[in-house]
Amino acid sequence: MRVLRAFCGYNRDMNDQKLEVSPDNETASFEVSETDAGTRLDAFLASRIDGWSRARLQRLIDSGDVLVNGKLAKPSYKVSASDQVEVELIPAPAGNFTPENIPLEIVFEDDHVIVINKPAGLVVHPAAGIHSGTLANALAYHFQQLSNAGSVRPGLVHRLDKDTSGLLVVAKTETDHENLADQFRAREVFKSYVAFTLLEVELKTGRTHQIRVHLSWLKHPVVGDELYGAGRDNNLRDVHLRAQIRKLKRQFLHAEQLGFRHPHTGEQVRFVASLPAELTGLLEKLDTQ
Repeated sequence: MRVLRAFCGYNRDMNDQKLEVSPDNETASFEVSETDAGTRLDAFLASRIDGWSRARLQRLIDSGDVLVNGKLAKPSYKVSASDQVEVELIPAPAGNFTPENIPLEIVFEDDHVIVINKPAGLVVHPAAGIHSGTLANALAYHFQQLSNAGSVRPGLVHRLDKDTSGLLVVAKTETDHENLADQFRAREVFKSYVAFTLLEVELKTGRTHQIRVHLSWLKHPVVGDELYGAGRDNNLRDVHLRAQIRKLKRQFLHAEQLGFRHPHTGEQVRFVASLPAELTGLLEKLDTQ
């Protein structure tokens, strides 16, 4: 079976739709259009992010969770055409957040970082309507020392969608966390995914659902992607293949490789997580047809 390589950048044509916030998207990036130029930053975000009040967005801006062209800004900042606005949609702390004994596959651990192979179906951290059963709950149970201790995102530097499997790096100290976050912001972290046609996708930025959106836009949505696949799997002529995809109950997207500069030693490190059994099983069935 051929493996094709694809690279995901950013397409401004996908930037005008309003973002609906869910457990699968807590980060968003926008490019300001000519029409929105001159709008206050808080008002611009309120017009783009569904379900978030202007006052709540103002608190995010004031706490440094919104960047304009890579820099902090005030809620009153008047956006200009072509401004790049990035926002981290930090959920409100959950009063009932508790550590939970959820098994984790640890690929690597030292005194500074942990690399986790996350299974599909596991939400990364609590969000609207989800207060337990997340990776964050598991991390709080299994590790005594994590950055952002006491928050709903202990140690979490980045994230994966609920139904995407693969590698995540977790920070143990605030210094390690900031170092890794800087690497992500500077796009120095190597991230490679396996998706289906069968693609190896190297991610250049970390925008929300980027791989899934781009492949859908190219009319080749990720297999099993209910949000962006628009029911395309149901149009497959092969009834046996349709049945196998329904049994999958997840999208065929796996964060296979993760590389970064170790925040303490400065050494370049890279980790690989093989495809999980349910994905290799589907490929094997395709090969026999």
